[in-house]
Amino acid sequence: FNKEYDLPKNVEVDSMKTELDHYGGLRVHFKRKLEEHKPECEDLSTEKEYHVKIWVPGYDPKDLSISTKGRELVIEGKRKKEESSEDGLSHYCECGSYKRSIYLGDDIEEDTVKAKFTTDGSVEVMARKDPKKLKHTEKKLKIEAPK
Repeated sequence: FNKEYDLPKNVEVDSMKTELDHYGGLRVHFKRKLEEHKPECEDLSTEKEYHVKIWVPGYDPKDLSISTKGRELVIEGKRKKEESSEDGLSHYCECGSYKRSIYLGDDIEEDTVKAKFTTDGSVEVMARKDPKKLKHTEKKLKIEAPK
């Protein structure tokens, strides 16, 4: 008897263990290498509005958390996917999470920040800009020479 299977790319081969269950079935257990996932972002900002699109395919709005901390936008996602075969002989569980921070800028109006989930698997975050909040000061610096 010989049977071959393709393993997922992120399997830690050294962690693989096999066992026979009480029905005579072969079970294979292994750990997976966790890769840091940062969702892609697209900057759609204009002169009057901050607008960023964050791609989060496979996530539902309930799996996401978006918050602001000062001038930082923080996007976090967590999900757990479990599947079992119809005959109950195999079970698959996949968990994933990520966190991404994006600097908002000094000119946004904090009370106008809003987020919406779109049908194309992304979240869009928008806020109005107030150019008066930018401080355009100029200062000439004195250059100190070594003594």
